[in-house]
Amino acid sequence: SGNFTPGQQNATYTLTVSNASNAGATSGTVNVNEILPTGLELVGLAGTGWTCSGYSCNRGDALSSGSKYPTITVTVNVDTNAPSSVTNTVVVSGGGSGAAIGTDGTTIH
Repeated sequence: SGNFTPGQQNATYTLTVSNASNAGATSGTVNVNEILPTGLELVGLAGTGWTCSGYSCNRGDALSSGSKYPTITVTVNVDTNAPSSVTNTVVVSGGGSGAAIGTDGTTIH
């Protein structure tokens, strides 16, 4: 959340998976895959109702149109020599539709 500092421990990103208001309900398993940039080390992923392991979380309950799942918290450690700017990337797939990619630019100073 916000900007990070070199050497920071337990910095967090908050991921929100939502379904467009003009889309039908999801069906099947929804997968979230975290792709961390160089300079960030994964501590863990966690979220209510999500099953998380490594860099991925998934869940099988349907998400109705215009709704959101509970958030996923991504906890990272920042390398002391991390670049001054990084982009975190998340890929959401499954649920009966194609993949979606979300990104978040983060300043490290």
